[in-house]
Amino acid sequence: MSNLLLIGARASGKTAVGRRAATLLGEGWGFLEMDEALVERLGMPIAEFFRVHGEEAFRREERALLEEVGRGQRRVVACGGGVAGTAESLALARATGTLVWLDTPVPELIARRLADPDEAARPALLHELAELKRQDLEGYLRVEVPTILARRQAFYAGADFTLYTAGLSVERLAQIVAALARR
Repeated sequence: MSNLLLIGARASGKTAVGRRAATLLGEGWGFLEMDEALVERLGMPIAEFFRVHGEEAFRREERALLEEVGRGQRRVVACGGGVAGTAESLALARATGTLVWLDTPVPELIARRLADPDEAARPALLHELAELKRQDLEGYLRVEVPTILARRQAFYAGADFTLYTAGLSVERLAQIVAALARR
């Protein structure tokens, strides 16, 4: 197997599950968290890059990193929420490795994001509602999460495997992901 890419909405558990799955797979397997790699590559936080350069510039950088990932092998990759969120990025991700969609229920996504102390600083994906996000984070997330998921769901569903995460621990999810990588 070349690479295994975890895709899904922000807060679906891609990083925690991916890191643990790579550990379970053992020597010869690595782990890459795309957002962390992009922060290092860009020299600034993603939210700041969004503000200064815009979302399209960020997506170009994200695609370039994904192309680099495709030249390597045996990595579990925690993709950013927007990876595989369009037909173009889905095709690029598919060329990079096997895709596993961590399909997480909307209430869980909202709860996890509300618990994240950095959530308020993250860029609003619904730009027209950025003011609502500043005034009422929970209200904003109750609109953003299902709206963005509805826009991306058909692309996420193009993954090779869909793993419904409800009720499963990170450890159990990682075991399943590792089994998929070994197949």
